[in-house]
Amino acid sequence: MVRGGWTVLAALAAVAPCARGHAALRTGAPANERLATSSRRVAVAAATFEDTDTIQPPLVSGAQAVASPARPPVRARRPAAQGSWVSLPDERVDVDTFPILPAIISQLKARGITQFTSIQSGTFEPVLSGRDILARSRTGTGKTLAFALPIVESIGRASTGRAAPSQPLAIVLVPTRELARQVAAEFELVAKPYGLQTISVYGGAPMGPQVRDLRRGVHIVIGTPGRILDHISGGTLDLSAIKHAVLDEADEMLDMGFADDVATILESAPPAGSRQMLLFSATTPPFIQKLVRQHMVDEMQLDAIGQNDGPKTSTSVQHFAVLAPERTEHRAAVLRDVLTVHGRGAKRVIVFTETKRDCDELVTGKQLGTLSAAALHGDVQQQQRETTMRNFREGKFTVLVATDVAARGIDVSGVDLVISYHVPASTESYVHRSGRTGRAGASGKSIILYNENRGSTLSRIERECQFKFSRVGPPAPEAVIAAAAHNLPALIDSVDAEVLPLFAPTARKILTESGGDQAQLESKLAAALACVAGIMAFEPRSLLTGRPGMRTLQLRAARRRLNVGQVVGIVREMGGPLIAEAVGKVRSCVDPSVAVFDLPASLAAELLETVGSAVGTAVVGVVAEPGTPYDAAAAVASPEDSEAAMEGAEDEAPVLAVCTELPELVTREVVGGGGGGGRYGGGGGGGRYGGGGGGGRYGGGGGGGRYGGGGGGYGGGGGGGGGGPPQAPRIVSGAVGVCAQAAS
Repeated sequence: MVRGGWTVLAALAAVAPCARGHAALRTGAPANERLATSSRRVAVAAATFEDTDTIQPPLVSGAQAVASPARPPVRARRPAAQGSWVSLPDERVDVDTFPILPAIISQLKARGITQFTSIQSGTFEPVLSGRDILARSRTGTGKTLAFALPIVESIGRASTGRAAPSQPLAIVLVPTRELARQVAAEFELVAKPYGLQTISVYGGAPMGPQVRDLRRGVHIVIGTPGRILDHISGGTLDLSAIKHAVLDEADEMLDMGFADDVATILESAPPAGSRQMLLFSATTPPFIQKLVRQHMVDEMQLDAIGQNDGPKTSTSVQHFAVLAPERTEHRAAVLRDVLTVHGRGAKRVIVFTETKRDCDELVTGKQLGTLSAAALHGDVQQQQRETTMRNFREGKFTVLVATDVAARGIDVSGVDLVISYHVPASTESYVHRSGRTGRAGASGKSIILYNENRGSTLSRIERECQFKFSRVGPPAPEAVIAAAAHNLPALIDSVDAEVLPLFAPTARKILTESGGDQAQLESKLAAALACVAGIMAFEPRSLLTGRPGMRTLQLRAARRRLNVGQVVGIVREMGGPLIAEAVGKVRSCVDPSVAVFDLPASLAAELLETVGSAVGTAVVGVVAEPGTPYDAAAAVASPEDSEAAMEGAEDEAPVLAVCTELPELVTREVVGGGGGGGRYGGGGGGGRYGGGGGGGRYGGGGGGGRYGGGGGGYGGGGGGGGGGPPQAPRIVSGAVGVCAQAAS
């Protein structure tokens, strides 16, 4: 086979679906020596503790612990209080400095946990001392271990050497089955050295094994409210001996309608004051405060977020808002492109949908057909749910499409990207969604697909979460193709060698038909790569609305503040009235001399060709001077040339460019206008930029605003502004510039 044949063969193989488818106890220095030499102390979030209060060492005995000298008292450091909240210091503390069973520390270190986060270190002593706690921290900072560890220490010290009680001593309520299993796994990690028995109970799983385990006796029960009530009403769960009651993800649990169930469960446990109540949450809306008043006594409010009362997201997460059309098929196409561009190289992605129908349609629809995706929602059977989550954790597929409710308790490390298919209804929901990425200090990206009528909701989320979305348009076709092509060489190399001979006849045929023509062979190989990427056609789409079949162009007019009328007027001068009348959405940019606008793709191509270039040209930075024919051979293909050409438009004729990445847009139009006037221009009065009485062909008439018009042309004269006669336009094609950046 001639040189290059095996590359073609591998590419063909990659096109085919068949090629793609398929604790020991701690040793070392005595505990007291390590405590004495440690430079860190336990951050104790107890506003009522005096500086002389001490933490008692654990009571350990038997074969479960190594005999070691008693640990000296650890002096508590009081954090600074902010109103009713006690602000926890934003720092990590070595696990060795805590009075924890050595075997548990060994288990933690085996998991790679050598330091506790702020919420974990700050709540340890207050929980261990028996206080009622309302704790708030960002999602992904280890809230589960923050209550599991001190509860296990408390029960373990009192239960060493004893059999499991007939009545549980701790109950943990969680909103979802997934979270129940994950919390149970955390408890089992730290409870095993003490010999404590735990169980998770949730709907969708058989009752029989749960009943059998409960009758044998357990120390700790973790479950969803519905299944907990089933066991209480069936007489298989007695909460009368409960010493610790925990609500994890409390805000989401109550927001999902479990308030009455939670109240009924708590009434079955000892009353407030005779049992400990712990409430952990990422946000604290009013109904959480009501729950605190009803079921807590002299509670401590511990804050690992900050002084402000609004919900916060992880500081390591970038937040983007991408314009997308409302129609389902068009929105799904934008999602596909966002996944391709923003998810390039991502190992795990979660897409949140509002409904089960959206979830199923995305997974089974054609738009995500080339991506490995699976669905997770309430109608998925429990066995399938567990298989799906296991495969997601193991990296057997990349994209998990889940409803908000089903994904509440998902705790998967290494999620690189989270996408909200629609704008979530509440700020709290967005906090929890974005918290699936950027966990434990890792970087992450959270993207919302929105249309402009939901802009106010985005602003509210920004205000309450105290960050700003980077508002961007949907990825341009050039960027999508560049991102899709980026991973193709590695994909080709990954094809199993046993598959290649099956495609050898087709590869030889292609090589023979090319006749050794390098250009034809490259064309065939490019087509094969396009098939692998699932991109069979160039699909233009508006960067302003996401509407398919539209092309977004960028216009720069030197020494001019562009408004809608001026943009349409310039387009009319460039391409004639038919193209001008087809101008779609127009947006002003922060740079007032720049505007972007939509045209149907065919008319955009006609306009660009009329001025001097063709859409999709591989030329970057081409500037056609007035009256100069376009010469592709004289062009220099570099993004720097494109930018230089745009910058060089100062004091010269208008410049037109293919827009492959939106410049910064103004969020509110400030251009003026007036009544009357010409076909596109203003009339009497006027705003900051427009205006004037009368009217010319495109501009205003006498009088007018700061940059007001005059008769004729699309610049004007007379009045408050002024400009000379229009010059012939210039054009810049910038498509490949952004492409090159996307692939780098």
